[in-house]
Amino acid sequence: MFREIQRLRDLQDTKHHESLNQNDRMKALEFDLQKTLLRIDETNKIIESRSYDIRQKSVQLQDTEQEIARIKDLNAQQNVEIVALRRDVDRVSSDCYDLRKNIEGTEARNTDLGAQVRSLDIQNKEREDGLYAVKKDIENMNYTNGNMRGDLNDYMSEKDALERHSRILLGQNDDLTKELERFVNTDEVLR
Repeated sequence: MFREIQRLRDLQDTKHHESLNQNDRMKALEFDLQKTLLRIDETNKIIESRSYDIRQKSVQLQDTEQEIARIKDLNAQQNVEIVALRRDVDRVSSDCYDLRKNIEGTEARNTDLGAQVRSLDIQNKEREDGLYAVKKDIENMNYTNGNMRGDLNDYMSEKDALERHSRILLGQNDDLTKELERFVNTDEVLR
């Protein structure tokens, strides 16, 4: 009888230790869950920052495209002016010298504007490449975020399973405690 009581006490101690171990694992999983939630929050902040950068770059791109269109219009207008000035040179020989200076100045501006157009085209291409890279980064961040959400769901499922197992162990521990008390009472009655 004494051996049976001792065995039940040992079993109760074992179940108690197992319950404590389960609680420790549950705390560790909750800590991992908190870290994962923090990483998700940080990833969302990065995505918002990148989205803001994309919107800013889109606005800059639109401004640059408008500037390119304006410069192209200005360039076209100046080309028309050059043609008109050349006709005037043919018609008016006395103003030829002054008109040539004007044409040379206009051609220089046209060259500068053409260089500006080429420079703006290069900048536009660089911004498009940057925009493409940022979009790729956002896609990768969304993929990483999805994976982290999957991990979070797995951790939550494991936590729920551990909680169920802990409740079962506590119930078994209560049953063993009641049985041990019955044995002690029976043993005391028998004595």
